[in-house]
Amino acid sequence: MNATAHVLPTTPATAGHGSVADDNAPEAPTVPSFSYARVAETVAGGAAGAARTPHLMTIAAQLAALLRARIGSGELARGKPIPDGSALMHQYGVTQDTIDAAVRALAAEGLVYMVEGRGAYVARRA
Repeated sequence: MNATAHVLPTTPATAGHGSVADDNAPEAPTVPSFSYARVAETVAGGAAGAARTPHLMTIAAQLAALLRARIGSGELARGKPIPDGSALMHQYGVTQDTIDAAVRALAAEGLVYMVEGRGAYVARRA
């Protein structure tokens, strides 16, 4: 008769203490994100968007609302360029496609105009 020895671990299991991937992952910078409170305040303050709420708007529409508010307040001056794509990506944590959609929406409203190879500028009649 063969007796089978049962081996019990002598140390407790180490599950839940992280993984090799966690140990090797570089520290990632925190990406800024939209403040829904700021977007809601901006949208509620504008007559055209008063009935909308941020969670029902696309991120591009939210970005357009924030840029529209900056244009309206004079923070983005008439005839001057709006921040370029990389600055907006860093400031708001959005993709270039989102920025392009927001700028196209502002251009359709006549608030900004595009200059090929130079970017978007705040319209003088904004």
